[in-house]
Amino acid sequence: MRKVACVLLVLVMLLGVLAFAACNEASNTNSPEPTPVDYFTFRPNDERNGYILVGTNDILPANVVIPSEYKGLPVTEIYASAFTNCPEVITVYMPESIGYFCCDFSDCPNLTTIYRYRNTPFLPWYTETEEQWNEYLVRAEYIESITQYLD
Repeated sequence: MRKVACVLLVLVMLLGVLAFAACNEASNTNSPEPTPVDYFTFRPNDERNGYILVGTNDILPANVVIPSEYKGLPVTEIYASAFTNCPEVITVYMPESIGYFCCDFSDCPNLTTIYRYRNTPFLPWYTETEEQWNEYLVRAEYIESITQYLD
């Protein structure tokens, strides 16, 4: 009788561990919920087949998840000054719909991590002089140093 009780106890414990592991694995595969669109300002892109995130309307949460869609169309770009004066931002998640971003996040002094896909390059917004190009290269190196790739 004692052996049967021990075997049953071990089985129950094993099932509990497996259930916990499965639940934990499922929660890791979910992407974070997008930050509500009310926090952002969007404008249509030139082709009118998507939107550009051009600014913020309110104090953002510490963890910003850029929505992949706005009004049923993809969010395709992040404008250079989209994150002006955002000291509260610590992490930014970019959806796969973002084709590129010009924002260098220089107004986000507490930003520690940008989550993005490899096919989402940081492009210079304005580089007419050598000094501007050199500044872009410094910002690009900084952005790369805090980037975590999602793919």
